[in-house]
Amino acid sequence: MLNYSPSLDGVFHSLADPTRREIVERLTRKSASVKELAEPFDMSLPAVMLHLKILEASGIVTMSPKPLKCINNDLANMYHS
Repeated sequence: MLNYSPSLDGVFHSLADPTRREIVERLTRKSASVKELAEPFDMSLPAVMLHLKILEASGIVTMSPKPLKCINNDLANMYHS
């Protein structure tokens, strides 16, 4: 029987959305502001923030408040190794 892992479920849920996968892929290249992340998408900044909060809740993205940047060095290292 498989062990249930809520944290792993959260990661899969976060990555199930194509917009969030694109955000993560972009963040593996470099940190970006919310405004920079929102530019290629046809959505409001609050909608992008919602995606980022979901990614942050699952531990995929870390948001620092001053200036607001999304940073994920661990994922970037795994992605590019």
